[in-house]
Amino acid sequence: MRLLSIRWWLPLAFTLVAAGTAAGVGLLLNQRAEGAFQARTHQLAAGDAVDAANLLQRSAGTSPTTVESIAERQNLAIFVVDWHGKPLTASLSHGIDLKDVPDLAAAVSAVSKLRRYVRGTPGNGTVVGLRLPMMDAALIAYRPDSSAAAEAAVVRRELLPSALIAGFGGALLGILIAALVTRRVRRIAVTASAIKDGDFTRRLQPRFPDEIGTLGRAVDEMQRQLDASFRRVAFERDRLRMILERLHDGVIAVDSGGHVEFANPTAQRFAGDLQFHPGEELIDPWPSIDLREMVAEVRRQDHPVERRFRHGGRTFDVVGLAAKPHEDTVILVFTDVSERERQERAERQFVQNAAHELRTPTAAIITSVESILNGGRDDPQVLDRFLGHIDREAGRLGRLSSAMLTLARAQTTTEAVAMGPVPVRELLEECADGVDLRGLHLNLSCPDRVCVAANRDLAYHLFHNLLSNSAKHAASSICVHAAQDPRGTVISVRDDGAGIPPDEQDRVFDRFYRLDGRRDASGFGLGLAIVRDVAAALGGEVRASSTAAGTTIDVILKTWKEA
Repeated sequence: MRLLSIRWWLPLAFTLVAAGTAAGVGLLLNQRAEGAFQARTHQLAAGDAVDAANLLQRSAGTSPTTVESIAERQNLAIFVVDWHGKPLTASLSHGIDLKDVPDLAAAVSAVSKLRRYVRGTPGNGTVVGLRLPMMDAALIAYRPDSSAAAEAAVVRRELLPSALIAGFGGALLGILIAALVTRRVRRIAVTASAIKDGDFTRRLQPRFPDEIGTLGRAVDEMQRQLDASFRRVAFERDRLRMILERLHDGVIAVDSGGHVEFANPTAQRFAGDLQFHPGEELIDPWPSIDLREMVAEVRRQDHPVERRFRHGGRTFDVVGLAAKPHEDTVILVFTDVSERERQERAERQFVQNAAHELRTPTAAIITSVESILNGGRDDPQVLDRFLGHIDREAGRLGRLSSAMLTLARAQTTTEAVAMGPVPVRELLEECADGVDLRGLHLNLSCPDRVCVAANRDLAYHLFHNLLSNSAKHAASSICVHAAQDPRGTVISVRDDGAGIPPDEQDRVFDRFYRLDGRRDASGFGLGLAIVRDVAAALGGEVRASSTAAGTTIDVILKTWKEA
């Protein structure tokens, strides 16, 4: 819409008002002036007629010369008539014929009844009738209203210039007032525009105590309050942004158009190479979850939506919720639950591994005790043999408990694993002594000088489980070989069993996994899973390979190097 400035329409309004007022006043003045002129003309005509009557009566004559002289003197047309209206003097006076005098009969009739007759009509002039007692006749005086009309014409001629002068004066006054008002209003408009643009430094400080001044003071007060409010909002916004940027959880705000409004550094770190750019459309950096569909579901259901997904070996929980009820802005909060899940998994594995590993020595101890109680104590040799079993299994049970506790602490990262030099050959021989080989041939190839950086209890637990697992599947022999290479110290354990089918080799380290139809079907399939976990706790790794001629498990640990 086009703006019509106040500096134009206000002077125009003043001009119209002034001109209209001048015209109205002029018309009223003209009407009243004409009336006043008419009344004054009638009064003057009546007075002059009385003077003329007195002059006629004093002169006691009605000669044409006398009458015309008095008529010229009084500026009247004077006629002396009888009571029937017949002229007693000349019928022409002062250039006016008697028959042209309006209302002559009415005037004569009124005079005959001893009344004075004075009547004037606009355009017809003034007629005056007087009684002349000495002449027993009537004096008829007539004066046209040409003088009143002339005077009224003068007034009308002056009306237009007066209206123009009034209009011009009103325009000048309007321009001055409009300039003053426009200047004050424009200051308010400029200040309001500055407020709209976020500038709260401009002040009006009005000095004139009128309505515009009151408005200016109100704008100044509003500006001060807005400035304080925006400062508080900016402070809270910056504090909130700082808090969000320091959160360990990722936070993304998505507007109604599906564009990113905000993404904190944690969310950018979770996204990796595909970053969330404010102002751009929301992307899906993780193939396992559709963020845009999740945002749409939050808007449809208007309540929080939760998802869990895995990416790059990590597990994330994401919660989508509306910023405010029934609002289109959606907040996505990402929490890395990998550590929590790992700790929960480690706790479950600890219980499962402990139950599995504690079963064998506990069963051996119970069997030995039962054998002693069932008569074995009466035979010294049998008693010594079972007591040896109990001592050996009790020691194994103690080592196992210590190893499991150390493994649990390592998996939950509650404390670092105490590492030290562990001679590989000595460790393997000790583990072989604790394994029931069932007549299998064990071929051990390991230089005496080879040492690994490990925790001895954990290392014993690792290789004891590995040798026990190989003994279950070997046909006649087990080969153990240790050597150093650039990766560290590689300890390989190979059996000559039936091997593992190719389609199942990737599952050998899974918990509870067992090859169908193999020996020791009563086990729970935790042996190699424990080997993998212990190797990871020691900073090493485990690999498996298998053919029809047997299975090889390689354990790679860090080589101990003297400082």
